[in-house]
Order: sequence, then C-alpha cells, then structure tokens
Amino acid sequence: MKMAQCVKDDYTPGVKTPEYSPQSEEELGKLDYFLGIEVTHLPNESLLLSQTKYLTDLLAKVNMLKANGMPTPMISSSKLSKVGSTAVNDPTEFRSIVAALQYTTLTRPEISFSVNKVFQFLSNPLEDHWKAVKIILRYLSGTLHHGLLIQPTSTKQPLQLLGFCDADWASDPDDKRSTSAQDQWADVLTKPLPAAKFIPLRAKLRVFNKNDLTRPQLASKGE
Repeated sequence: MKMAQCVKDDYTPGVKTPEYSPQSEEELGKLDYFLGIEVTHLPNESLLLSQTKYLTDLLAKVNMLKANGMPTPMISSSKLSKVGSTAVNDPTEFRSIVAALQYTTLTRPEISFSVNKVFQFLSNPLEDHWKAVKIILRYLSGTLHHGLLIQPTSTKQPLQLLGFCDADWASDPDDKRSTSAQDQWADVLTKPLPAAKFIPLRAKLRVFNKNDLTRPQLASKGE
C-alpha cells in the first residue's frame, strides 16, 4: 500500500502544480501512518491497522492512561437507560470522548456496540452513561496494541458476503427494540457479552494483538 501524492491547483497561486508520475508514489514509500491510523506491514503481505498513539493520547486526556484494563468493553449485564441517574458535570467533554471513540471503531470493530450504545445518550448524558464510557476506555487501555488485520485474498476465489440477524423483543428498557437472541456470531456487534464469549468472537472480527502478529513464529500465520 502506497500513498498517492495529491496537490490542489488553487492552494498555491502562481506555483506550478507538479505533474503526477509513478515515481512520486515510490518516493513516498510504504504507508505507515495516516490520520491517527498506524499501518503495520507483515511478512505475509497482510496489514494490521491500529491506533495505539491515538488511544494513548485519548486516555491521557481523561487521566486514564494507567487505568486497570477490562476484559470486555461493556459489562454483560449492562442495560443503559435515558433515566435513572444524575446528569454529568460536563456534557461537552462526554460528547468529545464518545466522538473520539466512534473514530476508534475504524480499527476496533469489537467495541462498535458499546460505543454506539453510549452514543445514543449524547443529548442528555447521565453518570451511568459516563461510567459505561470509562469501562470502554479501561478495555482499550488493556488492549492498546490490538488492531484490525487485513489479509490478501486470492483473485481466483469468488467474494463471499455474509449477513446476520438478531432478534429478542422488549430487551431495551427505553424503546423495546430488539437487542439480543440466542448465541451467534453477530452477538459481538449486537449485545454486551461476558469475556468467555467476547474474546473468541473478537478474533472472528479479525482483531488481534500486534505484538503477537509480529513474532516470527506467528507472522506467517496471520493470527
């Protein structure tokens, strides 16, 4: 993966825009960092996308850099509601942190359910919602070096698209929408899970520890 050079003509009046050539890509070299996303190139031509620095800065912002880790991003028995506790002292900070977590889901899809859940309460965040956000942050503090593994596939094999559904009526305390059902692959994206179920499903989302993947004996396997 290489970063292409892009220059807009109207940014620098009077200065001639350099013409594109294949050599311009070669000069930039392999992409290793872009918009907070770190790209690790593995020997088997796979890529690991992670956000270690981005998350470190986020944890430092809320004084949680040394917080104890959590095995999952949400307590499995958690049922957040728009009522039930007092309002947070600083709603603006709450919204800022949750927005930052939303960007983190680009490389950490396993936290998508937890982040989207707290995202529902941006208009009136409560202390219970802030506690849920801190659990997500604690989980990330213990998995700073995890990232999304992207592996090359054979052009001779057809692309497979998989779909999942989930249903359980009246599980949400506020709107009675479907949020859970029997255990299945999609559970990691639709409900809070205990660690015993969450960790194996996290691997199915291709989220792995960078330190494990860069060890010589595991790099060839990509797992």
